[in-house]
Amino acid sequence: VPRLVAAGLALAVVWWAAGPGAPPAAASVVERALAAVRSNDDRHYSIAADDGGDELRPVADVYIRGGDQFALRFARPGGRSMWTGYDGIEGWRIPAPSRMAVRVSSDPAVMKARILDRNGDLPFLELESALVTIRALYVLSTVSEHALGGAPDPSLLHVRAIADDRTPPDMPRQIDLAVRRVDGVIQSLVATREPSLRPQRLILRLLDEEARPDGWYGFEAHIAPGRRVRRY
Repeated sequence: VPRLVAAGLALAVVWWAAGPGAPPAAASVVERALAAVRSNDDRHYSIAADDGGDELRPVADVYIRGGDQFALRFARPGGRSMWTGYDGIEGWRIPAPSRMAVRVSSDPAVMKARILDRNGDLPFLELESALVTIRALYVLSTVSEHALGGAPDPSLLHVRAIADDRTPPDMPRQIDLAVRRVDGVIQSLVATREPSLRPQRLILRLLDEEARPDGWYGFEAHIAPGRRVRRY
């Protein structure tokens, strides 16, 4: 029996890597993506907004480790950056002006609420929560084309999530995922909102998978020595 189980797992891996004639069910692609997000690997994504013009507007860089640790960097005028994140224990925010204190809280919900209030361009703070929401509140289907266009890429699987009666009205009406066939890693996520809203589309793209230092998801990695820190 163990040999049969092992053989079955091997076949499953080969099937994901090579692919059968038809793509796997959309729900299984989302589950595989969720498992990849929950692995303890570092991934770096860009977030951009489509305001309906000729060019996308950069919003932030997001660094993710596992299902809960993240660090977001927002570019500010003058080459400065505002950082915010969660290291698994504390949520934190680093204002761009160095004269302002770093804010740290042991209640991550408080920090996330502040981030969303000030940055409505963010589709999701964490890919894990995005995928859980997609799985629970959207109608899923596999599609053949990439939401961002371009030549077909056989190494990717594409899932489209469409809102229905279960989906809160403030959530995107459509979410498109491009997932690497070989390991379930999300290559891109495109969240499309109501046509009357701006930005209409929010686009997350994988930039790299370089390992980050152990302290990268804590605020200390992103401030100069001696900067004031306020805890609340």
